[in-house]
Amino acid sequence: MKLKKNFTIYCWKFKMNMEKLANSYYNRGLAWAQQNHISEATAELKKAVSLYPKHTTAWNLLGLCYYRLGLFKSAEYCWRESLQQAADMPNEAKRYLEDLNTTLNHIRPVLKNIHDLIDQKHYRQAGRRWEEEIINTLDPSVSLYNYGGILYYLGGNRPKALYLWQNALIMDLSNQQTTKYISYSNFYRSKTPLKRVKESISGFLNHFHHIYRRR
Repeated sequence: MKLKKNFTIYCWKFKMNMEKLANSYYNRGLAWAQQNHISEATAELKKAVSLYPKHTTAWNLLGLCYYRLGLFKSAEYCWRESLQQAADMPNEAKRYLEDLNTTLNHIRPVLKNIHDLIDQKHYRQAGRRWEEEIINTLDPSVSLYNYGGILYYLGGNRPKALYLWQNALIMDLSNQQTTKYISYSNFYRSKTPLKRVKESISGFLNHFHHIYRRR
């Protein structure tokens, strides 16, 4: 009986320690997010929810960070986890999911036309459509700016591409992908972008094809 009681106390202390450590990671993630270091924030918040999965506030903030990065499927996963962990409690995650669904419903028909232009290598026209119908109408996100920059760069408009990538970097000062695009554009500025740079960003293009084109 005494062993059982000791074990129960140990489990309770262990849980409290995990919750305390998770709160520490959450606070660090929140601090990074407030300083526009969204990539750094996601790393800390992932630690928080892995240590204490019932931390719905961390789940919700992690989802918001993913949304700001333009990683919509990851944001959706976080908010659904948040709702699952606190099914009977008031939770902002429900509203976040509704807003996300509205965003995706707007994106899907526009993307089909834009990807048709990409298949035909009409990158400049695709970039204009992307900026006018997605960037200018949706909440800003890093991936939306990055993708627009890629299209403009492939279309030969380097200044416009740099402008969009710089906007992405303002949103997430520690975004390595955006920094890489800017570095590539500077290194290859005197060369044709449709060779080496297109190879470097093909994964990003495939990311959007895979997630949205056939939804």
